[in-house]
Amino acid sequence: MTAATECLQLETVANIAQAEALHELLSSWLEAGVEVRVDASQVERVDTAILQLLLNCQRALNRQGGRILWSGCSEAFIASAMMLGLQQELGLAESAQVDA
Repeated sequence: MTAATECLQLETVANIAQAEALHELLSSWLEAGVEVRVDASQVERVDTAILQLLLNCQRALNRQGGRILWSGCSEAFIASAMMLGLQQELGLAESAQVDA
């Protein structure tokens, strides 16, 4: 039996204002053992708080034997992750599709 998959669609501007709600959502998904898919294809700006939250989610999933599944990532999202040195740890290097 495969785990259910939940998809998180990040907003055009993903910032600290959404961090608390995203934390609660991702925490509930982690507790339920679902696969987490993130679509960052529409992101034009993302701040460190959201990237840190996604990194913590990725680490938790790694401990459970999983990882974030990326549906797509904008160039802005990839650039922000790279600027902080998080591209590889977030799993973007091997699995993200960059929308042109």
